[in-house]
Amino acid sequence: MDRTQWKDPVLDGQAPLRLVPDGAAPLPVRRANTFATRFLGLMGRREGRYGLLLSPCDSIHMMCMRFALDAVFLDEAGTVVRVCRNVRPWGFAFGGRGARAVLELPASLGLADRIRTGAPLPLEPGEA
Repeated sequence: MDRTQWKDPVLDGQAPLRLVPDGAAPLPVRRANTFATRFLGLMGRREGRYGLLLSPCDSIHMMCMRFALDAVFLDEAGTVVRVCRNVRPWGFAFGGRGARAVLELPASLGLADRIRTGAPLPLEPGEA
């Protein structure tokens, strides 16, 4: 498949994003869509109140992480294909078939409990 067919304005764009989970305050989402930003991700950083959208990405490693994450894997349409809760430092998470992007969220926020497999991820353009 040609990489240009995967382009999506929400998953691959540059505009600021926010996660708007049902019944919770909006959360800013940063993007990691180059090799360097995807590789580094949140390694070595302190836990913050924001998510990180890695695209393209179908698995994550937790090497050198300081806190646990919830990983929300998405297909090319932005539909949730898998949610891995409480992935601890030095662990791994795999999105499985169809995963094309992953949203990393600090597990301490508990937002993954509001996200359902098979549903579109409530991401929208704009600052939180």
